[in-house]
Amino acid sequence: MGDIQPCAGQDNCPEDENFHFNTNVVFDRDGTLLVRYYKEYLFYDFGMNLPQKQQDPVFKTDFGTFATFICFDIEYEKMSEVSEREDVDAIVFSAMWGNTPPQRSSVQQWESWSLGNNATLLASNIQMPGYLATGSGIFSGTYGPLAYTFDPDGISKLIIARVPKRGNSFNFSSPNASIIKITMNDTHESLDDGSSVPTECSMKILGKAKDLYKDNRCFEMNMSNYSFVQLVEDSDHVKACLNGICCSLNYSSNGMTENFYLIVYNGTIDYASRYSFCEQTCMLTRCEAHGRNPCATFPLKSQTLFYNVQITADFSTKHIYPSVVSSGMRLTPLNEWSYGVHQRFSDAYEGYIDFKSSSGQALTSAVLRGRCYDRDPPYFP
Repeated sequence: MGDIQPCAGQDNCPEDENFHFNTNVVFDRDGTLLVRYYKEYLFYDFGMNLPQKQQDPVFKTDFGTFATFICFDIEYEKMSEVSEREDVDAIVFSAMWGNTPPQRSSVQQWESWSLGNNATLLASNIQMPGYLATGSGIFSGTYGPLAYTFDPDGISKLIIARVPKRGNSFNFSSPNASIIKITMNDTHESLDDGSSVPTECSMKILGKAKDLYKDNRCFEMNMSNYSFVQLVEDSDHVKACLNGICCSLNYSSNGMTENFYLIVYNGTIDYASRYSFCEQTCMLTRCEAHGRNPCATFPLKSQTLFYNVQITADFSTKHIYPSVVSSGMRLTPLNEWSYGVHQRFSDAYEGYIDFKSSSGQALTSAVLRGRCYDRDPPYFP
């Protein structure tokens, strides 16, 4: 929601003498305001202002202690730092998140953030697939996704799951999860098995959406400065390096009938033509050509079965976020893959993903994404 605060005579006050903030508010059971949080990292929020002082996003309830953040805040370090506080049980997160394969689609990024920080994240995204936005869920660190939806039907959904409280996880058994579709005339359970996810979402191929609630679209990263190695053999060991970062992949599959690449990056990315931050990435992904670029679009479905995928990469940061995604934007079950981070020296880390499936899994991506927050350029809204 928007919050308007008079600011006549204050520093940086706009011409209309009002600050305008992108705002989350939280009330208790009796309607008492617990916290008012202003978004700290605006993303094309033209007309909105940055808060003038540091905020405490933490609030207490009679069932736990939480913190709240908004959308693009997840790309920056503060949200991770707050999640590490021992008194914070979970992060409550609202978004209008534009899906950006191969590593920033909504539920993929949120699971990876939850895993990388071993924190519980309750992520609520607007359901407007024609405007790039779909997907919500409840993610709980090493327990993985307790319940999530990525169904580009434009219908609002209520996601329910039992969540382990910090310090009491040994009592946690089943999330008893459910996903309920909510329309003007009805409510019913959502199956949400990925079958409704189309293969293509690229605006390069499909053009802009004609129906914001039915046409699924996504925005691809410009990866022209990344280093690529195409997978050719059914099974192989391949390696790619860029700017001092090396990425290794061992894999076995039922055959490379679709285009897959090992991709590596180390440096400052220009995100959405406006925002810059430091990133170190190692990924296996399905990728198809468009125009003269051999790797430009990222289909959401695949028929290539992988039986083993082992990825290792060097990083200069401990903030490494893993994800493994299967065909139809399904988050690959954690009983089929593991990940870890080993510190080798004071400023050197090794991250790995180890995926195994005896029957094979139709993967679309496996990603280790490092965020070198200490090397971020200054943020400008």
